[in-house]
Amino acid sequence: MTENGGSGAAVRWCSLTIDCPDDEGAPEALQTFYARALDGEVVRGAVRARGLVLSFRGVQGYRAPTWPGSQTPMQMHLELVVDDLAEAVARLRQLGASLPDHQDPDDPHLTVLLDPTGHPFCVIAAAAVHPDYEPT
Repeated sequence: MTENGGSGAAVRWCSLTIDCPDDEGAPEALQTFYARALDGEVVRGAVRARGLVLSFRGVQGYRAPTWPGSQTPMQMHLELVVDDLAEAVARLRQLGASLPDHQDPDDPHLTVLLDPTGHPFCVIAAAAVHPDYEPT
């Protein structure tokens, strides 16, 4: 038995697979967007960046999330930490993210953006996470 109560059989996180439309090159568009956004690379159809792997799966009948409503749930939600919030938001918008109408007026250190197929994700100022935050 290991210190945390497990048997010692290692379980490791491998990849987050994100559903998207199966037409019009959506998986490829998301690969490009997230590879650029995270300063990563596309390897065998997945984005690899800073030890993370994102995969994109085209599905028939895909419906984009209706954030902030819940008629169609978020499906996934990434949170990205940045040093300069305004600069990062501007860069991500240049790469293809969009700014939804709704933002939390009580949290000026966080901006919600939508990726090219409508998945919401948060961009958070590192100083708001913790003054000594060091991304890995």
